[in-house]
Amino acid sequence: MMASLKQMRGKYYSRVRQWNGIKQIERLIPLKTSNKTDARIRQAQIEKVEKDIKDGIEYDFPWLKKNGKLG
Repeated sequence: MMASLKQMRGKYYSRVRQWNGIKQIERLIPLKTSNKTDARIRQAQIEKVEKDIKDGIEYDFPWLKKNGKLG
């Protein structure tokens, strides 16, 4: 299943859903933007590593770092 975009409180989040055998677990990754175009670009980066995220690997995306590049 592909990660999906979700807008909450004016900002976009990427929603990665995973089945753990008993129930579905939803993991929200903040995209830190209210611009849908920027959100889709960031969403594409998340989808490239979605399988790893579901396997439990933590990622530090550039927009989540304090002095990271936004884009």
